[in-house]
Amino acid sequence: MQPALDLLQLLPYKEDMMICYWGAYDQDGEKQSKIRWSRVIEAHDLDMSRWTLKRHYDGALETICKCWEFENAA
Repeated sequence: MQPALDLLQLLPYKEDMMICYWGAYDQDGEKQSKIRWSRVIEAHDLDMSRWTLKRHYDGALETICKCWEFENAA
């Protein structure tokens, strides 16, 4: 799990780090195929819609992938 947590540090915004971490945490050990955003909102008292959370999550994953590819290209 530690390498995955290290990847979160590549994100420029703390909010996106939090969304990625709690989205994965509330995924119930990757047993479910999709993240239950309503559970994330309720558990962490967030003031965002499910659509906004999903958009932030997808954008953060794209950023992590781009940073990972850039670091490993050399």
